[in-house]
Amino acid sequence: MKRFAIFISLSLSLVLAKSTLSCSNIQDFKDFQLENLRYAYHYGKKDKMGFTMAAIAWKESCAGAYRYNAQDPSAGNYHVLLQSAVKLDRLFRGEKNIDRPISGFEMNKIADRLVRSRRFASKIALHQLLEWKKIRKGDMKKVLKSYNRGYSWENSEANNKSAEEYANDVLEKIKILKKFYEKSPRMRKPVEL
Repeated sequence: MKRFAIFISLSLSLVLAKSTLSCSNIQDFKDFQLENLRYAYHYGKKDKMGFTMAAIAWKESCAGAYRYNAQDPSAGNYHVLLQSAVKLDRLFRGEKNIDRPISGFEMNKIADRLVRSRRFASKIALHQLLEWKKIRKGDMKKVLKSYNRGYSWENSEANNKSAEEYANDVLEKIKILKKFYEKSPRMRKPVEL
């Protein structure tokens, strides 16, 4: 119960902070947002997903400002779907039956971990991106569409349009981030992962 209260408190403080945060212009980002982008970049860099991870963090959570979405539900800097995160966590822990039913408590625990731990959220998001990269044979636009909509964009015009817009936005953010990193030694400085 204590964890849930802390989670709600953290979520509300992030919502209240929104009025002073910029999500569109990276030049206006607060230090914690830039640090979240820097972390995402360095976490994914070894797998050539650094800018992709940073762009998704920017797109999904305003670089860590809004780390929970009750509609999906998803959480963390990359807004990983909670059901997917539970299954991947089970896989990482070596469980045999990762598809067994998911309890509400298990969903709450995973949401808490995704919000609290950049490392855990990054591990889950990177794993998903690399899996989609294999499935989509390296086509990054399809990888991003799948990260956003799974397979559903293949059979639905509305989902395809939404996934296409998502992928285009992330690809544009990657271009902006590359230019920003070129001019910012701070962003290139390695972080402890």
